[in-house]
Amino acid sequence: MTDSSAGMEYIGIAYNKSSATESTNPSDYAWSKIQGENGQDGYTVILSNENISFSVGVDSKPLDNQSYTCDVAVLVGATPKTDFTVGTPTGVPTGITATTSGKRVTISVSTSTAIPNNTGSITVPITIDGNTINRVITYSLSVAGEDGQPGEKGETGDDGVSITNAIPEYYKSSSST
Repeated sequence: MTDSSAGMEYIGIAYNKSSATESTNPSDYAWSKIQGENGQDGYTVILSNENISFSVGVDSKPLDNQSYTCDVAVLVGATPKTDFTVGTPTGVPTGITATTSGKRVTISVSTSTAIPNNTGSITVPITIDGNTINRVITYSLSVAGEDGQPGEKGETGDDGVSITNAIPEYYKSSSST
């Protein structure tokens, strides 16, 4: 492992770490190939917030107004790329608002509208060098107990755990597909 990307085929990105200190353990990173088979650099599209959980009541209405942001970053090989565009999100259900401003997507809900599904996804199109790559932001509802208090623990009595999403890899082939 090295801090220099020169000649490297893979880049590692660490998510959800409690410390900014770099790890020397390769298993602490999600690895993406950044160099194609023909030596061309590949695209890596990173969303800073790929999963959102909204706090709702038993009626599926948000307990308060909630807003989350998701910043989009693009690498070509290991080099950050800034000349890309983030398009209008699609698949946005009733009760959720998704807006784009520059390289940021904002997902919001208000207390006045119920969200129809407990889980779902919103597709975000990112256009790079004339190619569009669709990335997905998923959402889920965290339902409060009937009296507004947190629900009881599961059968084992253990608290829940976080799940980290893998980063899909995207490559531009020599035929531009």
